[in-house]
Order: sequence, then structure tokens, then C-alpha cells
Amino acid sequence: MRPAFLIRQRPGHLERGFTLIELMIALAIFAVVMAFAIPSYSEHVRRSARMDAQMMLLRAANELEWIYTQCNNYTHLYDAEDTSDTPCKENKTVIESFVRDKVLPASQVNLQRYRLDIALQEQAFTLKAIRKRPGPQSKDKCGTFILDNLGNRSLEHNDPQFELKECWNR
Repeated sequence: MRPAFLIRQRPGHLERGFTLIELMIALAIFAVVMAFAIPSYSEHVRRSARMDAQMMLLRAANELEWIYTQCNNYTHLYDAEDTSDTPCKENKTVIESFVRDKVLPASQVNLQRYRLDIALQEQAFTLKAIRKRPGPQSKDKCGTFILDNLGNRSLEHNDPQFELKECWNR
């Protein structure tokens, strides 16, 4: 069989189509491009979810600071209808629900990738964005993001080669 470039056309006859070699070359080029594109895209999606998790923690911290301004306490809520001397009542469950309701609707992608953990004390809080396992973020090297009431940022269960500044994008 002759190669495609040596085949002569007969007058009045139009040859159409691709040879098997041409199709195999196109398929090989496509496979090489996809070998680079898919891992790069996956890492981009993980990095984007990481940024969303950080924003989720910062929004939750903002809501908790607003609660703190009402009663000088992270575990108490101000009740405007209470006429007693102490209108601030302890209610951790309501505060956690309030923060989740304010923060999570804006972070729909994170419901699949991260779980928000809120630990409240009277004068402090700790927020964690814990990656869900198994899940699309389970291969992420940054692990769990942690933010406290002083603005300290840290990581937990992360790959030792990844530094804090790489994951928190400072």
C-alpha cells in the first residue's frame, strides 16, 4: 500500500477522508495535550476551592466579631426585647447556626469540599475549614485551614513540604 501523499487521483475522481496514520497522529497529539491539561485543571480547581474555604473562614470570623460587639462575648447573643439588666444570654447553638446560615449560602462549592467547624469560648473562637474525605478536595496538600479570633492562621494535616504562606496565599 502506498502512503497517502503518493496516491494519485484519477481525473474527475475526488478522494475524501483521512488515512489511518493521520488519525493516529491526531489522536497522539490530543493525548499529549490532555496529559498536561487535566492535572493542571484539577490543581486549578483545588486551588480555587482553597480560596473559597479561606473566604468562608474570614466571613465567619467577621460574623463572630459582629456578635462580640453586641455583648463583649462570643457565646452570648443580645436580645433587644429583654428588659432585664442582662440582655445578653448564652446561646452557642444559635450563634453557630446564625454564622453557618450567613456564611455557607455564599460558599456552595465548599459544601462538597470543606466542612466548617466552629469552636466558641467566651473570649475566643477557632474556625476550621476541614476538607471532606473522600471527596474532590481529599488530594489537596494544604489540609485543614484554621483561623482564630486574633487572626492567626494555621494549617493542620497538611503536607510538610507546603508552607503556611503557600496555602494561605499571603
